[in-house]
Amino acid sequence: PTDYPTSACDIVSPPAPGALATVDCQKSDQPGGPNLARYSLFSNQDDLQAHFEQGLEQNDEMLACPGADSDAPQDWNYKSDTKTLAGQVACGTYKGNADVMWSQTSELLLADVQSADLASLHDWWLNFS
Repeated sequence: PTDYPTSACDIVSPPAPGALATVDCQKSDQPGGPNLARYSLFSNQDDLQAHFEQGLEQNDEMLACPGADSDAPQDWNYKSDTKTLAGQVACGTYKGNADVMWSQTSELLLADVQSADLASLHDWWLNFS
């Protein structure tokens, strides 16, 4: 993934259950970026959605993402194409860390990133998306 030094990411073998491929990354180079991240690719929309929902269940607490008017998850759109649904995003906590998880339906990608501060992590995600 972009925003990481090449030495920060490793291919997970075997990948996460149900995924075609998984990459785990350590700290991002970008300000506010994650300290830990997992990116997984799936073969179809149903598997992607099922794993997104499983990820929601693993969080300690679900929270409204910064600037959102309701609790997670929420649909999101790319800034460059505000009319097309890009996927879903959810914010919460996992093992004491701020957690942002999102799906990108066109790429069949599920990403889950963590750091100490939810506002900074969410801002990083907004710049990423």
